[in-house]
Amino acid sequence: MPSYARLQRYAACFVMAISMTVVCWGCAAVPRHYVQMAEPGTTLTALTAHPERYRGRVVLLGGTIVEEEETAQYLWLRVKNRPLDQDYEPHRPVDTHGPEAGHYWVMVEKQQLPREYRQWARITVVGRVSGT
Repeated sequence: MPSYARLQRYAACFVMAISMTVVCWGCAAVPRHYVQMAEPGTTLTALTAHPERYRGRVVLLGGTIVEEEETAQYLWLRVKNRPLDQDYEPHRPVDTHGPEAGHYWVMVEKQQLPREYRQWARITVVGRVSGT
């Protein structure tokens, strides 16, 4: 199946797309100015329950990359959610089948990711919510 067709198939399943305005981190401290930009206390559960409240806003989420799709300019990363702790580090959700155990998509310009991103076990995402 062509890459674009696969992306359309997943469009019905994905919870939201986060358009990267910044970068993903692999287990590094999140700079304070990004924390200040982000909506405090945002969770995947809150985003799925009220996506219209977050559209256009910056959020912080954690996760692990489980899939990727590539277009000419962008890389789409499907991320398995891992809730963030007070230090903005991702951890497994308490209930691995609950609402915080879902997935979301991140759209990143290819040149924004370092080459070694595939080796990252966990990531912290800072991005602007662009769609649901």
